[in-house]
Amino acid sequence: MTDLRGSLLDHNQVVEFRKLVENYQPNPEAEQLFVASNFAVIAGPAAAGKDTLRNRLLKKAPERYLNVLSTTTRPKRKWEVDGREYHFIDPAHMRTELVEGNSLQAALVHNQQVSVMHVDEIKKLKGGQIGLSILVVQTEKELRARKSDIKTIFLVPPTARALMKRLTKSRSLSNQEIERRLSAAKQELAIALEQPDYYCLVTEDRSHTVRLADEFLSKGIRDTDEDASARQHIKTLLKEL
Repeated sequence: MTDLRGSLLDHNQVVEFRKLVENYQPNPEAEQLFVASNFAVIAGPAAAGKDTLRNRLLKKAPERYLNVLSTTTRPKRKWEVDGREYHFIDPAHMRTELVEGNSLQAALVHNQQVSVMHVDEIKKLKGGQIGLSILVVQTEKELRARKSDIKTIFLVPPTARALMKRLTKSRSLSNQEIERRLSAAKQELAIALEQPDYYCLVTEDRSHTVRLADEFLSKGIRDTDEDASARQHIKTLLKEL
């Protein structure tokens, strides 16, 4: 991917990209590569520990896991590095990619940016490597419609208090952004409860979570008691939030 300066979309761009996203279909080559890949998703509300889990899995078994990044048109934040958190491209480049069908899915996010999963990320997987991608559940559902055997881990904060503490930890977040994240968190938690294929894990003991996640992704071992307990936590969180 080319490193270009991203930017927030203006009104005309939002209108244009909404049409492109609503009618988007990947080209046949991209879809075939994705269906044949070993692809896994880490999902969960903001500040649930998704980055921590991904990074620990990559460190634990770098030969087994590969980081799969999304591509976005939004500007880089100060602490972000192109090719580490995301691939950042400008709207003109994104328009070309969508027209050519080079992405597996596309989403218009908050009416200000377009995010996609580019097929070039799937091409990087070698020798049966497991591609790890951090995605919102709405995007995971789009990809699962194309590839039903995706392994998805959904991370659950142990309490509502812990979730709120994590959401408000960064002083740089505005009250509006915190409210947006909280609303999105409740929506994602509710969707996760409806997805029996998700492996839900409470992020209370990080080492324990890494071990369970690794067993699930590499060997297909799923601790049903842990999953049931996490789903009960989700129900409790939704009542408390």
